Amino acid sequence: MEHQNLDFSDLPKEVRGRVALSEGVLHISNELRGNMALDDALSRLRSRLRLQNVLHWEWHTPVEFDKNYGHATRMRIEDVGDNEVKDFALKLLIRAYEMEASDIHITNHGHYAQIDFRCLGMLQAYERSLPGEFAARVASVLYQTMGTQTGSSYTPSKRQDGRIANRDFLPEGVFSVRIHTEPIQSAAAKDGQGTFMALRLLYDATHATGTLDSRLTALGFLPEQRKIFERLSERSGLVVISGPTGHGKTTLLSHALEAMAEQWPQRNHMSIEDPPEYPLRGVKQIMVSSRELDSDEERDAAYTAAIAGAMRSDMDTGMIGEIRYRSAAQAAINAALTGHGIWTTIHASNALAIIPRFTELGIERRSLCNPNVLSGLSYQRLLPRLCPHCKVRLVDLSEKEARISLPMATIQRATRLVDPGKIHVRGEGCPECSHRGLKGQSVAAEVIDLDATLLHYLREDQHTSAYRYWKEEQHGITHVAHALKLIEDGEVDPYLAEIRLGVNLDHDVASNLLVEKV
Repeated sequence: MEHQNLDFSDLPKEVRGRVALSEGVLHISNELRGNMALDDALSRLRSRLRLQNVLHWEWHTPVEFDKNYGHATRMRIEDVGDNEVKDFALKLLIRAYEMEASDIHITNHGHYAQIDFRCLGMLQAYERSLPGEFAARVASVLYQTMGTQTGSSYTPSKRQDGRIANRDFLPEGVFSVRIHTEPIQSAAAKDGQGTFMALRLLYDATHATGTLDSRLTALGFLPEQRKIFERLSERSGLVVISGPTGHGKTTLLSHALEAMAEQWPQRNHMSIEDPPEYPLRGVKQIMVSSRELDSDEERDAAYTAAIAGAMRSDMDTGMIGEIRYRSAAQAAINAALTGHGIWTTIHASNALAIIPRFTELGIERRSLCNPNVLSGLSYQRLLPRLCPHCKVRLVDLSEKEARISLPMATIQRATRLVDPGKIHVRGEGCPECSHRGLKGQSVAAEVIDLDATLLHYLREDQHTSAYRYWKEEQHGITHVAHALKLIEDGEVDPYLAEIRLGVNLDHDVASNLLVEKV
């Protein structure tokens, strides 16, 4: 029959491995349903070959398709050259950067794979129908060919960390790409195991420059918060920044140190990172280790040695990329005790929760909550900003439209706490925001300047008294209160705020009630 001569090169290469022709029927794996590239290709084929009444197709589950037609499709995937695979990987990084994505997720289920981008903090589909074997080759190229892990082979069944730093493989503006892989369970895979690869694109989407105040303004910090950071930058001691992964801690840290280096060029500014992620003008960036470290113990020892090395290098101000181990935490405290300004990050659920995170690492409160050691605490989350050109006022929506835009519970919480006339929600999108309805991100943060009274409460583990003192005497602003101000200013959608905050907008109300009862 005429259609037996169908040329699979007519199909997009990313779907060829999930399509098979057998006995006059085109067999297609289910994950390709709705794939526009496939639909367009089939439409062109039918038109050109005049097969409107001849070409038929059947849909199959991924497992069923691989069992019955996988051999033929694997042969076609093997025919895809290494240059095509490398070209796909390079274009993937470029496209992610063009879309201002912070992360690329490649989830390989064995038979097929999907690719998602994290844009403005939220995942969105990029490719849902990649053949699993092709995706595995792409992952291998990203990790092994483009990565800087000398002699380290990509192994889908192992947890691995890597990095792409070679400028030949990076889009202009991207400093480096951090790679992490995890084996995952997948019922669709032949052996029950799939692979997840996360790629973090490291670049500064804010493009902030100049003084510390101007940089913090671009990041979204409030005037009173910027003043606290200014004071902290002028004195010695330990400043700890916290927040979840992917919420801008390293970006803030980098801007703070670079601004200090510009303001005080007569000081020796150094950073200790594993590995350096952003190029910092005026800062000597120390790589924790020049080789791949396999265990937490090795990383702990390398971090401690790097901090000690910086101390012997006549450092004035230092940045420690992240504190994950007790030895590194103790080394940072010792550096602060000897009169150095040390800025670092740690994972915690709010600013005051940084103290128990240190105690979990084995650091005593009396050692940490010392006026000669701890200077400031900060916590932040990133919230997507509404596009100013297409955002919509909540009061301009009908009741039905409002419920579509926001869950009723969110509407009730938001309108209790913020003037309904000032609330805006995400619009349908426009050319100005690439049709996302969102444009850029802002921090929702809390910044604490530690005085003797607050340090006393923290040292004695009097958390309620510390919280009350910070709120009432220092007029502290929580990250939720900061988010509410952004909502009131019409810059953030209440629903997206709750998603990114991880708590409801009335979280502070409940916290304050608990404090009042104590």
